[in-house]
Amino acid sequence: MVLFSRSKRKFRHRMNVGLGLVPLLIILSSPLCAQDYPAKSMPQDVWDLGLFGGGGTGLLAAKQTHYAIARFHVGRIITGEHLRGCARGNFEFAGDYMPLWEVYQGGHAVYGGNFTPIILQWNFTSNKRIAPYMSLTRSGLVTRDNVPPGNTSTFNFVAGGSIGFHVFVHKRHAISLETRWVHISDALAPTILSSSPTLPSPPATAGTSNFRAAARASVQLSTHDCDHRR
Repeated sequence: MVLFSRSKRKFRHRMNVGLGLVPLLIILSSPLCAQDYPAKSMPQDVWDLGLFGGGGTGLLAAKQTHYAIARFHVGRIITGEHLRGCARGNFEFAGDYMPLWEVYQGGHAVYGGNFTPIILQWNFTSNKRIAPYMSLTRSGLVTRDNVPPGNTSTFNFVAGGSIGFHVFVHKRHAISLETRWVHISDALAPTILSSSPTLPSPPATAGTSNFRAAARASVQLSTHDCDHRR
């Protein structure tokens, strides 16, 4: 129990230090003037590649449960801009791979990993430098021990939604902050409305995103340049 308390304190200290550096990085990386980055950097067919780290604490009956998360994000913007005003934006289909989803529960840490094959995301692109986004997710969580504790399972379904924003520091690079409400439900339950234990949790993550044009678009551009020179 003492070792668990120490590891939890160390985890919280690392999280506080890491998240505390984010505003400093944003300030130091800020461009001198706004460049309308979201609209120019996030057009249709662009890849969204991200690396994130963070953690969270459970809610309600799971308030003594804590998480440490590391994840890779891969998405592609599949539409042009739609709507008007502040709602203007585009649609992105994405997925996450989390090689680290560590759960601190019941006096010990449980190592796990998560794969999120479905992320449906709307990117708001009307601002000149900040691009907020909202998403819905569906994934699976595999752990060494049962999560939640008890007669549950080492495999669980995870449903949730995210709210975050990209702060652009370059045409292709942004610092990204996100909070994701997730609901971890026992995979052995016959239905999602079962009375089996669940763990609602809002983990927060911070990281960096890189927006790159699709290879096909680059090839078409190169071919067009060659024809023009001829």
